[in-house]
Amino acid sequence: MSPAAATDLADTAGRPAPTGAELRRHRILEAAGRLLAEKGYAALTTADVARVAQVSKRDIYAAFGTKAGILSALISDRAAQMSPAAVLPAPTDRASFQALLIEFGAAFLERGLATDTMALTRLAVAEAENEPELARILRDSGRRPVTRTALRMFAAANRAGLIGSLNARSALRVWFGLLAGDLPTERLLGLRRPPGPRYATVRATWAARILLATIDGCPAGTPL
Repeated sequence: MSPAAATDLADTAGRPAPTGAELRRHRILEAAGRLLAEKGYAALTTADVARVAQVSKRDIYAAFGTKAGILSALISDRAAQMSPAAVLPAPTDRASFQALLIEFGAAFLERGLATDTMALTRLAVAEAENEPELARILRDSGRRPVTRTALRMFAAANRAGLIGSLNARSALRVWFGLLAGDLPTERLLGLRRPPGPRYATVRATWAARILLATIDGCPAGTPL
């Protein structure tokens, strides 16, 4: 990594400059993501990753253990970028809940449907028969953590009395349907470009407002 890139990492959110171990980890994951797109999971080796990342295999084993460990970390990092609500306070009123829905939703659309994330998803689909481990890692390190974070957000909203008669899972299902719609399928098929920040925010705002309007219009006991 160049000094300029290291400075960029340090400047993000005012964090201190990364340590040598953090820089190595970043280089390893960056190299692994690029090689996965080029070679596929089955052909990927830790030796390839070490060569491209300019680290030793010992460094890789110390940080990640195995090839599966590298991929799990790569996907976990992407999932963390999709879940800003993990570090935000729980909603206490309608305004804070709407703001949280918009921030979470925009982050999900931008990172969850980004080119590199979709490349991993396409790879998992293409190699599902021969390399089911890849799909399991994508599910366990990617989709499930994001879903758990979103569910915690809706559970907190439920405790604050912000989702009416709906339970947390029902409200999450309605919101995600509004937020994502057909976008994941269209991105997977290459029929739509990745959402930019402006579009992601506009769509997340619309989904949040429609969800809240739906909650307001649901009589007690209405199943969704």
